[in-house]
Amino acid sequence: MIVIAAATEYDAYLRARETAAKRPPVGSTSARGGVLLPGQAVLAPVLSAVFLLPGYALRLHGAHPTFSEALLTAGWIAAGTAAVTILAAGTSLLVTAARNRTAPLGDGPIHDDQAAARAWEAWQQALPEHGILPFLHRQLQQEQPAGTGRPPLPLSLHQPAFHRA
Repeated sequence: MIVIAAATEYDAYLRARETAAKRPPVGSTSARGGVLLPGQAVLAPVLSAVFLLPGYALRLHGAHPTFSEALLTAGWIAAGTAAVTILAAGTSLLVTAARNRTAPLGDGPIHDDQAAARAWEAWQQALPEHGILPFLHRQLQQEQPAGTGRPPLPLSLHQPAFHRA
């Protein structure tokens, strides 16, 4: 009942949003990004563990000292590479997040299209004016229950009007 009162404004908002969604955003770049850096940031720590664990196990048992040293060297090089790629991937993530920053929450949907933003604002204004306030006024104008001495609650989950769709 409440939302239906602002249905024309909501329909206008949906049409404006759909029109805005069909147009490509201004200054959009290709969605295809690099996969080498994130892939290396994930695989390099695994590779370092693959080399370091057997290298330290062989060193602990004293078997094949030259092979265990070669595994340890390769593992520490892979660990250094992992640290550098994780730092580079983190920096890339922060730069991307800063570039694609949005407005704080609570400001409504972010629209690059002015028509969609105006339609959303019109719907937000029509919703309380045409839906919520008339509903509350109707609830307050209902008769008081006999013999209770207190006014009825304006909104009750047990009223039949609440459950109607």
